Amino acid sequence: MLMQFVEPEELVLPADATPLDFLCAVYRDATQPLGTRLKAAIAAAPYCHPKLAITANVATDMTVELEQRLAQRLAHHATGSASPTEPPALPASAHQAGKLTRRF
Repeated sequence: MLMQFVEPEELVLPADATPLDFLCAVYRDATQPLGTRLKAAIAAAPYCHPKLAITANVATDMTVELEQRLAQRLAHHATGSASPTEPPALPASAHQAGKLTRRF
């Protein structure tokens, strides 16, 4: 079976059409080959439908505590006073069953 190449009809778009408008016109045009329409639909999909995403709030009590300690340490260095000989104890919220936990 010999396949013939059929010249597709010219798409009519306004002069201010965006590339997304062109892709939408291609995948909606029934005279285009199915493969061409599928490729246009796949290329246009990320711009037509938003992706689902998960966001996290990282301003936990631990991060606030660490920022305060960093500010204190910078203040000690700025005033020229000696830094404490012992590292300050971590708050109880940082301990869980005797082990430190990390929050990302």
